[in-house]
Amino acid sequence: MRSRFKRLSALCLISVLIGGSAFAADEYLFDTLKKPAYRKVWNAMLAKEKNIPHWLTVFSRNYDAPATPVQTVTVDGKAYLSGYVCMPHNCPDNALAVMFGEKAASVTAVLVENGKQRYFGKPGEAMRAALDKAVGKSGP
Repeated sequence: MRSRFKRLSALCLISVLIGGSAFAADEYLFDTLKKPAYRKVWNAMLAKEKNIPHWLTVFSRNYDAPATPVQTVTVDGKAYLSGYVCMPHNCPDNALAVMFGEKAASVTAVLVENGKQRYFGKPGEAMRAALDKAVGKSGP
């Protein structure tokens, strides 16, 4: 009985460790965009914009661009999922930071092209500041 308990305890510990490390695994923007709700608002955001840079169009199709793990950030007391992607071989002056609202209900972003910023989704002042921080800029 004691041996069985030890084996069960060891098995539980291994399950927790494996499950914990799998849960803690980094999710990148391209992983998030594979989820239908996020992909839908992403596509809608880009469809409203003109002159989307080629590298971002390519990323949107095949996820071929450097990205960082997404993270949860709080803006005006609300949680957002924040992601970042940049032009291959030309970061950070060509990058996009994006903030998805809870359950992908909304999306805003800032695109940096050759050092100039352009906002998508009409972010308010606090969201602009959060997006600027996400791309490492201090504002327009």
